[in-house]
Formats: sequence, C-alpha cells, structure tokens
Amino acid sequence: AGQLENAEERRRNLLSDVAHELRNPLHIIKGNIEAMIDGVFPRTDDELNRILQQTQVITTLGDDLRELAQAEADQLHLDLQSIELSKFLDETIRAYKPAAAEKEITLELALLGKLPIIELDRARIQQVLINLLSNAVRFSQDGGKIQVAAEQIDEHVEIRIRDNGA
Repeated sequence: AGQLENAEERRRNLLSDVAHELRNPLHIIKGNIEAMIDGVFPRTDDELNRILQQTQVITTLGDDLRELAQAEADQLHLDLQSIELSKFLDETIRAYKPAAAEKEITLELALLGKLPIIELDRARIQQVLINLLSNAVRFSQDGGKIQVAAEQIDEHVEIRIRDNGA
C-alpha cells in the first residue's frame, strides 16, 4: 500500500510538472499571437520564429511524455550499439565544455580504470548525460567544478556526476 501511495504521489507530481512546463510556452505563443493581432508586435519572420521555437518546446515535451509512457509500458525501442564508453563520455563532456566555460566552471572526466565496450542506446544515454550536466551547470556557482567519473564495477559500469551546486 505504501508503494502504491508513493507511486501515485510521483504520478501526481509528474502531471503537475508537465502541466507547468506546457503552460509556459503556450502562454508565450498566445501572448505573441495576440500582440501581433493587436498590432503591438509586427508580423515579421523574427516574431514567427519566436512562436515556432515555443511550439518546438511543446513538441519536445510531448515526445518526452510519449517516451515515458512507452518506457512504463515496457514498449520503448532502444537502438543498441557497441560503444567504446571512454570515447563516448569524452565526446559528450567535450561538447558541453563551452556551456560550463560560460560560468567559468571546470568540467572534467575521470576514468577510473579501463572501461569496456558496451551495448547502449547512444542517443538516450547522451540525453541523460546532457540533462544531468545541464542541471549541474545551472546550479553550480560561477568558478565551480563538475566531475564526471566512470568506472567498471564487477559486470556493471557506474557513471557519477558530482558538482558543487545546490
């Protein structure tokens, strides 16, 4: 019963978060269109592109919800590939260094031992890492440090992201 209550609470929180995340771009779209109709904003390509960007945010949220539903129903398709994990992590970290550099945050990769070649869905794991790195950069103070550490533990690989943020 406790587990069911906990799951239901998580579901309610998720729905609340989704409603909040959808409401923001919808308000922006609605406001911009109303402003164009009222003549406050000109009907220019720049203004239309701003509206298009917000529709892309909504599309991404919808796609994320669909994937979440598929994962919960054990119907999520994974595109598994053999990946050299150390190279994959290095490429992902290197791509995110400019975002960290904007806040003068040191972003380092610590490979603790030799990492194996593993089967993974490159795009999905990269999405997870980028989300975690994005949060780490957002909540770390300027001049902080973020470390991505990876090591093989028995038959598994563990990837840890540590930062000095809240």
